[in-house]
Amino acid sequence: MVYIETKYCGICYKYTVHGNGKCSECREREYNESVRNWNDMSLFDKVNDLRERVEELERGEPRY
Repeated sequence: MVYIETKYCGICYKYTVHGNGKCSECREREYNESVRNWNDMSLFDKVNDLRERVEELERGEPRY
């Protein structure tokens, strides 16, 4: 369940929709920035990042 409210965001300086206390516009901007950073990585860095993510998943609890 998500708690949605409209309130003032101190980061983007306007009233926006917040889901669970996080500004939707700021969250979208952060996601787009992470995608841009991923696209700017070299092929070696991308493969290494994926390896680290898979190892983290393998160490964690089993998912069903």
